[in-house]
Amino acid sequence: YNFVSAPVLKSAANINGGIKVTWLDTNTTAKKFYVYRKAAAETKWTRVGTTTTTSFVDKNVVNGTKYTYTVRAASDTNLSDFNKTGVSTLYIETPALKKISIAKNGDVTINWGAVAGAKGYYVYKSVNGSAWTRIASITNPKTVSYKDTTAKKSGETYSYTVRAINGSYASYYVTSGISTMFLAAPTVNVKNDYTVEEGSSVKVSWNSIPGAKSYKIYRKTADATTWTAI
Repeated sequence: YNFVSAPVLKSAANINGGIKVTWLDTNTTAKKFYVYRKAAAETKWTRVGTTTTTSFVDKNVVNGTKYTYTVRAASDTNLSDFNKTGVSTLYIETPALKKISIAKNGDVTINWGAVAGAKGYYVYKSVNGSAWTRIASITNPKTVSYKDTTAKKSGETYSYTVRAINGSYASYYVTSGISTMFLAAPTVNVKNDYTVEEGSSVKVSWNSIPGAKSYKIYRKTADATTWTAI
């Protein structure tokens, strides 16, 4: 008889499109694992998957539903006991990032899609690919936009992502985020210029802007109301 001990449950966590359950294998004889689930209103465990690894992704989930998971290890001939309490999480859909815009003064506004049942949102920011840092906690579930007034260093790339929250539970997030770069406006100097070869002309100069790859020059006459690229 080969005794098979129960796996040690680690966590059930929201990922994009499902819930990932992880555990520790305490056996040398286990060949596979059976994953069981029950929803908040259910009293009986239902097997939802079989795997040979120590994690399982359950994609058959419904937004706003709390799920509890447990796992049994199986050898060729025996089946382990299981943790009767299990590990739980509330499945919350990942917010869809919809739009990012940047004003002339550098203020960045992001918009995302509302998640049904969410009680609020966490907003995260990354600068030039740095680790995500939470910059806002929104407690009104009807608010699906955020303005960042601190993204004003020319040439830096600012990325944002959002998690929906409900109590102590949080959704997953779009790992790539949504991004923009702030470019400061050049300070322009204009003066009349004259050379024998070219005659009269106007010389336009400006300061170099960090992050700029090229410059586009516009002109308008004294009585014009719109700029024309030249």
